[in-house]
Amino acid sequence: MPIEILVTGDIIIDHHLYEGQTRQAASLMRLGTRHIKTAGGAKLLMNLLEAVAAAGGEQQGEQKPGLRSCDIAVECGVAEAAWEDYPHLQGFGLYSPFPAAPGQSKAKVWRLRLPVGYGECDGKKEDYTPRINPDVAGKRHHIWLIDDAGLDFRHRQSAGAWPAALRGQEGPTPDWIIVKMSAPLASGDLWQTIVAGQFQDTRLPADSLASRSIVVVSAEDVRCESAVISRGVSWERTALDLAKAVRENPVLRELTACRYLIVMFGAEGAVLVDCRERGRPHCHLVFDPSHCEGDWTGRIEGDVFGRMSSFVAGITAGLAKTLAPSAAEGHAKEDAEIDSLLAGIGAGLAGARRLLLCGHGAEGSDPSLPLAEVAKEILAPQFRFEQTQVPEGTATGIAGPGTWRILEGNPARRSGLGALTRGRARLVAQFGLKTLSGVPYLRFGDLRTVDRGEIESLRNIRTLIEQYRQNPNPGRPLSIAVFGQPGSGKSFGVKQIAKAVFGDKVPILDFNLSQLSIRDDSVLIGAFHQVRDKVLKGATPVVFWDEFDSVQLQWLARLLAPMQDGTFLEGQMVRPVGKCVFVFAGGTSYDFASFGPPALTEQERSRLAPEDAKGLLGEQQFFKGRKGPDFKSRLAAYLNVAGPNQRQIRCRLQKHYEPDPTDTGYPLRRALLLRSQFGLQDDEKLDIDAGLLSAFLEIGEYRHGARSMDKIIEHVKTRSRGGRVRPSHLPPDELLDLYVDAAEFYRLLEPDLEFQQMAEAVAAAIHHAFLEDRNKEQTPVASHLRRTFYELRPDDREQNLAAARRMPEVLSIADLTLVRQAAGSQDCGSEVARRIEETLEEMAEAEHNGWMEHRFRNDWRYAPIRDDRQKLQDCLLPYSQLPAHQKEKDRQQVRRYPEFAAIAGYRIVPRNQA
Repeated sequence: MPIEILVTGDIIIDHHLYEGQTRQAASLMRLGTRHIKTAGGAKLLMNLLEAVAAAGGEQQGEQKPGLRSCDIAVECGVAEAAWEDYPHLQGFGLYSPFPAAPGQSKAKVWRLRLPVGYGECDGKKEDYTPRINPDVAGKRHHIWLIDDAGLDFRHRQSAGAWPAALRGQEGPTPDWIIVKMSAPLASGDLWQTIVAGQFQDTRLPADSLASRSIVVVSAEDVRCESAVISRGVSWERTALDLAKAVRENPVLRELTACRYLIVMFGAEGAVLVDCRERGRPHCHLVFDPSHCEGDWTGRIEGDVFGRMSSFVAGITAGLAKTLAPSAAEGHAKEDAEIDSLLAGIGAGLAGARRLLLCGHGAEGSDPSLPLAEVAKEILAPQFRFEQTQVPEGTATGIAGPGTWRILEGNPARRSGLGALTRGRARLVAQFGLKTLSGVPYLRFGDLRTVDRGEIESLRNIRTLIEQYRQNPNPGRPLSIAVFGQPGSGKSFGVKQIAKAVFGDKVPILDFNLSQLSIRDDSVLIGAFHQVRDKVLKGATPVVFWDEFDSVQLQWLARLLAPMQDGTFLEGQMVRPVGKCVFVFAGGTSYDFASFGPPALTEQERSRLAPEDAKGLLGEQQFFKGRKGPDFKSRLAAYLNVAGPNQRQIRCRLQKHYEPDPTDTGYPLRRALLLRSQFGLQDDEKLDIDAGLLSAFLEIGEYRHGARSMDKIIEHVKTRSRGGRVRPSHLPPDELLDLYVDAAEFYRLLEPDLEFQQMAEAVAAAIHHAFLEDRNKEQTPVASHLRRTFYELRPDDREQNLAAARRMPEVLSIADLTLVRQAAGSQDCGSEVARRIEETLEEMAEAEHNGWMEHRFRNDWRYAPIRDDRQKLQDCLLPYSQLPAHQKEKDRQQVRRYPEFAAIAGYRIVPRNQA
């Protein structure tokens, strides 16, 4: 039986005007202006779902990864009418040819250049009263899909077009109600009818319409309700802002009277708000890891109508799967709902992107909506989206925007996260960012970063530089400060942004103020003249003032006038600097907070010893005398660069720095820097010895930051001559010790011989369990695997050995380790099981990452259809992209770790009991 879907709501007639080439009546150009009308609103939704149903029929029998489809049937709930008679239901847009994809100049498609607006007649809005389609009256549908465009359908006079159950009459109710809602949100008779009486902080009654309702809105409409939600800064900040707004904004709180709320952030991401527990909404983020809100769409010239409808069509197709007979196999019903909705959100975002890319067809063809292409994309998405749960924080509110990083998982648990990050870093270093699972990252030219603080600062700086570029007469330079540990690469990120905004030929001037004489005015004047020369040639130079905080901050006073007024003094002449970007790189301060003495609260000041309070007062007076506060006030932005070492934080009441325990992402920063220094492109493989890679990623400190790392790699690259990178290519010990602690580096290179012996016994247990499982499941096993461990082929034996060797790393995520069995030892089974279950997802991901690393190292490649002979595997994907049943295999493997250890004569215990 098909899943019956009733589509109803507001219907708009879209008028598409396609720009022609005939500028005069007698022109010889054949391509004239065309006018095509199509049905939008609810009719467009229906057409999209019909296309999904048709594409699903074609998909049957094909082995393709993706959402897949179930059998659906779609009907329109609004009776046909002459909508052209109602001017306010007419929308107009002007279309022009635009490049089909970023960077293309030849292939072009029709996209919206100018939305002209909606038609009115003498400024008067005529009442339109839609009526229900008699063919669907009294018929039960599994899903009602309502397009509430804020026009007539949401009001009581349109109740004649509402299904009977909404009109207060006897009639069938659906399993699900999806409301595509426009601003003003939570408004109108339709909404009040759906959520009647559902505004108490209790769990939704199972038989209410609200308990089966899903509201889908755009982020722009949410922002119209005075919700403060950041745009395009970082996914963490956007998700936390929305979670806070859902709790505090009155309109959004009212929207949580439904079962689920979905907020679409362009074609880059969305947030699913689980509202089943009133007063405690749980948020799930679906996001593009390489683009924040507006990034991907901002690269596409032109626009289209219908992106939101494509998004909702994907959600509906995903939801229909929950109603199929086999939908909840192996899952609780509510878990199946969440999983299907998240998959549907990803499919809907992919569909919205496909619509934007296709536009209304190629320039030389007859324009038309690409319904078939969007439907195929929804069923088999080609775009990558990740998922994560947004932390709830304490009972008083969501965790603050500075505390949560998707990279580091649940902020409530720090133990073991370093092990998971090291596993991810190994994959990224060898095989590129495509292997990174569930983590947002930023790319600007040659710059790659996964650090949330850097991502937010770099995005903000890019926005400022872009706005400055567009200002024809800014009057003063744009001033930005950059801080970081020595060798962290402070100038690199800003230079990459400058090239992205101004072009690769942007003039970049570097002046190291520590090498200039503070007593000679001519050296600074000469620098400003070099800047002016570039400005007079029509460029906007980027000027780096390195170590501006040297010479006891004496340079600050000299820089104030150029920063504030855009002028400098030469003798008696006041000369303009011109339009340029000043970048001040700190030489003595690791971050902006440590630039100058701390501003203490009265309570903190009262706890200081008298001599410390006197010293702090002296520092503040000195900083003020050197014009430090004035300098800070003239900065438009600042950037703290993390670098390859663990971030250092300064104690507020002391002058020393300590490692930041929350910074578990530095191995990933090292992995990205490693690839950059080897000059690898995103799809190139780094062929490196496993032990040497561990040393590069896990060494305690690079003595001089990125410069030390670069020096070691220079030696290695020269000696390896493009071949496999081995420990024998390292520089001599006395040189290595200049850059790192050589003794520690070599310890990380050497394998644990005792564990290698243990690994063989555990590997045999893993293979034995594999054969037993296949025998219980009555699953066929290849002949070369139906042997004891010691009779296996070398490559098959090595696969089991690799699984055993990665157990300690995976167990460390739960702060567990392996020890030999001993008579009378304490039983830790229940504690071990508890820790494994608490960290199961992180451990399963680490298990999968280790399996992928072994496969990639042995030249296996991803393919949608597995072929062992050709070394093709359909599971060589980031963990977050695996199908649910494949994730379960990794979970079960981790759950059986105690069993594997016991068979080999070992047991798992907490580290503090080893």
